[in-house]
Amino acid sequence: MVSVVIVASAVATAALGCFRLFNARDERRSLAIALVISLAATVGAAVASVAIPGYGPLLIIPALIAGLPAVFMLSKDTHRR
Repeated sequence: MVSVVIVASAVATAALGCFRLFNARDERRSLAIALVISLAATVGAAVASVAIPGYGPLLIIPALIAGLPAVFMLSKDTHRR
């Protein structure tokens, strides 16, 4: 179940990020908020995956190193608009 949540939230984050990248002039605040929420869900799912034996602890490293700073930067950018 946790693996499905991790994959689904990662796919949603990638899709929103790609849409945002290819439509950079789109200034909709709701799109930016959706991207922050999906990234936060991905980081949360990665943190929850520590309970899975085997590959679980490997997912927390990129979540903490790349995911948390990205959530903070994107939320800061969203508040500026």
